[in-house]
Amino acid sequence: MMKRLPRIRICMLFVVLFSLAALLLACGAPTANPTANPSATSPAPMTVTVTLTDFKIASDQMQFKVGVPYHFVVVNKGVTEHELMIAPPMTARMTLEQIDDAQLFEAPDIEVGQTKTVDYIFKASALNGKWEFACHEPGHYEAGMKLPVTIVA
Repeated sequence: MMKRLPRIRICMLFVVLFSLAALLLACGAPTANPTANPSATSPAPMTVTVTLTDFKIASDQMQFKVGVPYHFVVVNKGVTEHELMIAPPMTARMTLEQIDDAQLFEAPDIEVGQTKTVDYIFKASALNGKWEFACHEPGHYEAGMKLPVTIVA
């Protein structure tokens, strides 16, 4: 009777280990669905460098396509603080609050020598307006710190 007990324990241990191995394999198997990983289907963002100086905006791209992800790298090479927004052109009747409400995006408070980034995807609703890169720090827009941009389908 004493010799059978270790054999039963070994068999039970084998059954338990086999069951655990089967369970781990079933739970850890990779999925066959290629869309389960959203980054696998999303295009990589296009990098756009925007340089701010006193009192000018330069960009390596000024036409943007709806639905394409963009990664804006905004560099302040001026001697004063700047901001960058894509907003409608300011008219004499517009207030800064109206510009803030209408903007597509903003990179605020860019200190001298600082770089900020903004990730943005243009929506189809942007096709119906005129847009520009602009800095609305006091006096900067009036000094010419704006650059027209185009949004296309």
